[in-house]
Amino acid sequence: MAGSLPLGVEKISIVSPMVSPASWNQMLLGMMDGLVGENVDLEPARIAFEATRGDFAARFAAAVQVMIARLAKPEVVIDIPEHPEQLSKNALEALVRPAVVGFLGSHPTKGELLIPELSPARFHCDEVARMCPTSLRSVALRMA
Repeated sequence: MAGSLPLGVEKISIVSPMVSPASWNQMLLGMMDGLVGENVDLEPARIAFEATRGDFAARFAAAVQVMIARLAKPEVVIDIPEHPEQLSKNALEALVRPAVVGFLGSHPTKGELLIPELSPARFHCDEVARMCPTSLRSVALRMA
């Protein structure tokens, strides 16, 4: 397959069919603005570039990594007990509230806390956890 790619291109990233080209392009423009926009401090990228040994690709990658690291958001990891349905509503809410993305009402029902699809809040977790949340001991849930 290497012969079918343009010179210098070793691999191609494929856009998910669930993302429209317009949405993908908006995301890329937003990333570019966040990485090199007019109000962005590029000094950490310069320092990383100059401090990194190796060829241009290694130095460039170090500069980009520094800039992306500044944009990254923390993730919350919670331990889900074997049978979360046995927790009281208050204990369940205390467990999941820190990992909620979006709006979770002030008085959610136990069902909304146990089954994220019932809630207006969004819980970002892997696909297995969505299908079978009580079978997992630990689920990574992302904060916005």
